[in-house]
Amino acid sequence: MSSSRLVPRWMIALASVLILARIFAREWEERHPRVEHDIVPWRATLEQAEREAAATGKLILLEFSADWCGPCRVFDEEVLHDDAIAELISQRFVPFRVMESEAGAIATPGYDALQERFEVTGFPTLVVTLPGQAKPKRLVGAPGRRAMREFLEGALLAQARGRRETAPSATP
Repeated sequence: MSSSRLVPRWMIALASVLILARIFAREWEERHPRVEHDIVPWRATLEQAEREAAATGKLILLEFSADWCGPCRVFDEEVLHDDAIAELISQRFVPFRVMESEAGAIATPGYDALQERFEVTGFPTLVVTLPGQAKPKRLVGAPGRRAMREFLEGALLAQARGRRETAPSATP
């Protein structure tokens, strides 16, 4: 067998792999279309979210994400664009997205300080700040719809418990 016959076979194998990769990529794009708009009303700054939370008594939901993070994109498209989840967030939380960007064009100012403050070590990470509690609730990874709802409802339940525990007693 001459070496000149190996080169064409190798090239055919490489071309086949590239074609299959493109087919799988197209299938992925069709099943996970890029969503161009947010249905969660993200606040522009953490300061704005903190002022609103103080005025309304709502919890702050921070989503730490990155434009280069595949699981973040899937979480955004499949969970945060779910109407029921978006409605729960919109009605009961003050949402703020903290975005890291490879290019730096859409990165949240002060990203590194926020990442350190909320002890974020991976993406995506969800943080709910609970007034009066030293440690915020945290969820690392891309939860599905059910796990996301449970996380949000757990944070609301913890807030309600905290309010009951700090409420003045009605008995003398």
